Amino acid sequence: MHPEATRVWRSSLFTVRMLSLVMASVAFAGVLWVTAPPGPGVARASATYLGAAESLVEGTGYRMPTAAWNAPESTTVLTHYAPGFPMAIALPVVMGFPPLQGARLVEALAAFVTVAVLVALVGDAAGMGTALAFGVALLVTPVLVDLHLMVLSEPLFLAMIALTLAAMVAAPETPLFSGACATLAMAVRYSGVGVVAGVVVWALLGRGSRRDRVRRAVLALLPSLVVVVAGFLVAHSAGGTTARRLGIYGGLGGALAEAGRTVAYWLVPTAEPAAWTWWLSVPAAVVLVAVLVAGARRARRLWEQLPQDLPMQSSTNVPQLVAARALGAGAVLGGSYAAALLAARLFVDGSFTFETRLLSPLILIAMLAFAVAAAAWWRSAGRAPRLVLALLLLAWAAGSLAATRTLVHESLTDGLDFAGYAWRGSSLLEWVRADGGGRPVYSNWPEVAYLYLDRPARGVPAPGDRAALRAFGDTVAAHNGVVLLWGADNPGFMSSDSLVAQSGLSVLATYPDGRVLGRAADRGR
Repeated sequence: MHPEATRVWRSSLFTVRMLSLVMASVAFAGVLWVTAPPGPGVARASATYLGAAESLVEGTGYRMPTAAWNAPESTTVLTHYAPGFPMAIALPVVMGFPPLQGARLVEALAAFVTVAVLVALVGDAAGMGTALAFGVALLVTPVLVDLHLMVLSEPLFLAMIALTLAAMVAAPETPLFSGACATLAMAVRYSGVGVVAGVVVWALLGRGSRRDRVRRAVLALLPSLVVVVAGFLVAHSAGGTTARRLGIYGGLGGALAEAGRTVAYWLVPTAEPAAWTWWLSVPAAVVLVAVLVAGARRARRLWEQLPQDLPMQSSTNVPQLVAARALGAGAVLGGSYAAALLAARLFVDGSFTFETRLLSPLILIAMLAFAVAAAAWWRSAGRAPRLVLALLLLAWAAGSLAATRTLVHESLTDGLDFAGYAWRGSSLLEWVRADGGGRPVYSNWPEVAYLYLDRPARGVPAPGDRAALRAFGDTVAAHNGVVLLWGADNPGFMSSDSLVAQSGLSVLATYPDGRVLGRAADRGR
């Protein structure tokens, strides 16, 4: 074997694994710490995940805890969210955890898996020092930390992507393994179809005859096909509906602009994002790409110097082979996921933008690729370029730490999103607890009613649907319901003022944060 191909670039396998487990344990404990009360942060999607987990445990199926104002039931069969995350939350709920605490445990375990797998992969490819730096970067990256502060599916999704990437690198001759991991990713988020596409393309690009490569691609796709067919049959039998409609959606410029802002916040993190961060992100992106390209070229040259008959199982013992595979698999997986996002935005849902939640897998893959490429580049770079890159990375780490501290402080003090005191301490909720009894609840923020009253809630008429206003008022009165109208209008529903003026319902109570509506006979109760 060529001498350069046999250079030892990492510590022993045992040491790298121990480092990965230590850093993963820090991530696990860190997630539990930063999501302590008043955390974790909860959003509209959080209520859906938690409610669906509860309904699964209760045996009533995959149902969200909100419904339309005129729906016969206060819960709705849900098919436009993937079932994986609620199913994961349901496991600790069965063990006796409250749903919110179960979600915290799932996200902490997901962080453990992501950090353990990727730090070990970087350690095998680039050495102990790079693995340590990469692990620290994962722990302080604001766009990643932010996701773990909330009850969202992304942390579990990232863990499945990490497992998929590791399987692609370590076991390219076992496509069922990477295909199964990709299927789990798709079960957590439907955008995981891009992950499935990635493992199929990776199988097709592997070595061997055309027949062997096609066979591996079919095996990689097989787990997803089974799950998709089974999921379709279950959803069809449950009578679920989806908000997704195939079509051609324009307005891509706004989505791309949001993608630019997300990338800028990742490359130039600050506690208070400003216009200058956008301008600094351009040269930062240039440096990132330059190091990636230079490092990938060197990694390829080192890989080409290896014996052509090197056994596949030797991948864990040859850093050059691991580095080449990691960069190749990352490029394929990232490209497939990006293509799936773009296709979904153009043909499935024109409402979403490329914000942090959607782009976090690409950021994670880019960070891993940069770590591996930078380590390869570092070996042949001069002292001055090394010093410049080291200073830039230190500046990035300082900015990331400052931004992350701000996020964590907000999570541990006031709370994020619906976990904030303005929502959890709302007078409207206190009114229902004191005077609402078991009356049906309608609201312009039904998720908040579910989160803090622990029961499903219906919405109100949509914007512009004035023809439904009188029917809405009659329905609420007929069911002896109450309407919680928070002062912060929800763009998905009619404004509070329109509902008060035209629904025919009376204002039962007025508070600084909103009003309670009901039938006229209840006034003054």
